[in-house]
Amino acid sequence: MPSGACWLRDAPERSEPSRPAPGLEQLEAAQTKRQPVVLCASCRALVAASRERIEVNGCHSHVFVNPEGVIYRIRCFARAPGVARLGQESSHWTWFAGFLWQVCICRACFEQLGWRFRSADATFYALIAERLLELEAPLDADPSH
Repeated sequence: MPSGACWLRDAPERSEPSRPAPGLEQLEAAQTKRQPVVLCASCRALVAASRERIEVNGCHSHVFVNPEGVIYRIRCFARAPGVARLGQESSHWTWFAGFLWQVCICRACFEQLGWRFRSADATFYALIAERLLELEAPLDADPSH
């Protein structure tokens, strides 16, 4: 599993305006309908709808240690349209037997949010719990209503 050294520190240069990620329109619609959403804790960009939570190996949340001894608390999601994949897939030190992993970053601020895991039969996202915020209502919602 990647170490802290794999985390992206500088934003890549962009030669063209960014386009919305597939599925972001649905996330924005969920937010305006007051459905729970998952956001990047760093920049508050939409990452996933809370309804995308799944269990992997019987749990939604897991705690793992990478080869350098860094502890990660992750949460599993079926889809996370607010992330972009970075680098090549790897099987080295995978936390889920039979799955390849690939680093995932926030599409808005490029903070590493976790990993995509893929096998011949399934794909899911393992996102770092401390780098996520879960909201029940839109950020601009008036809490008195």
